[in-house]
Amino acid sequence: MKEKGSFHSIGEIERFLERNPEAVKGGLCQIEVHAEHMHLSFVHGAFIDDPQGLLQGECIAKRYVRLESYESAPWELLGN
Repeated sequence: MKEKGSFHSIGEIERFLERNPEAVKGGLCQIEVHAEHMHLSFVHGAFIDDPQGLLQGECIAKRYVRLESYESAPWELLGN
């Protein structure tokens, strides 16, 4: 099994998960609290359809939605 952080492309991750479907056992979503905002993060967010273009991030697989405040969060888009 590859060590954490040793994947270099989405294709590598897809091939790994096809061969090892039991590899993903948890930690699929995170709430990251920063000083001025929060991230609703998805460990495998690169594989999520994102027609609204909400997901941000440059990591190979992880993506997040940046939330500046409760009032400004795009709740209607996140619920669909």
